[in-house]
Amino acid sequence: NNLAITQTGFTIGSVGFSLTDGGSVSLGGVLTIANPTVSFVNVAYSVGGSLTGTLQFQAASASLALGVATASITPNTAVPGSPGLSGSYDLASKALQLTLGQVNVALPLITVSATGMSLFYQATGTTSKMLLGATGVAITAGSTTGGPALAISNATLALAVFNNGTATTYALDANGALAINGLPGDISFGAGNVEARINNTGLPVNESINVNGTLLPLIFGASETVSPT
Repeated sequence: NNLAITQTGFTIGSVGFSLTDGGSVSLGGVLTIANPTVSFVNVAYSVGGSLTGTLQFQAASASLALGVATASITPNTAVPGSPGLSGSYDLASKALQLTLGQVNVALPLITVSATGMSLFYQATGTTSKMLLGATGVAITAGSTTGGPALAISNATLALAVFNNGTATTYALDANGALAINGLPGDISFGAGNVEARINNTGLPVNESINVNGTLLPLIFGASETVSPT
């Protein structure tokens, strides 16, 4: 019995369905999931109580609206059979967890791609926390016709964004290989690894972001912070 209705509420054990023939789900007007498979797992409601349970979903493709551009999300070809997007939403805690496959974004003079990405978002009262992690990040900025171009490859990104209802702060740790391509033949520039670390929360940060089994630590001590401005 997957669905039970009583005088005081209802329960759904496990029910799944697919949206096909152009069906899609939009989250916040930002993330659009094409033809997803959706499952309700252990959903329950009692009169006077709150809705509990989990909403799970996956799809072969999705898109992410970034204002000036749209990111396309597709399966990672290096992982056969993997979806472009999978995730869950906890109805009680209102926590959203997403795992993305291949992400590609084309901006004027800039292209960005990642072979894996994970996003966690949870709002509690007037506060919220978002964790974003990415692996296999590649960024190219500059000429697309053979002129000078900045290239960052094999990079990772760990980002935490906090909002306390009045201000938004963040902590970021990114690293990868840096090169400038397209320079005259007798000039070359490259760095095996560069890292950027920023924490303007005014507090220590200790988070870990799982991207397809790769843990990205985001750790800042009490002395590694600046006050938000």
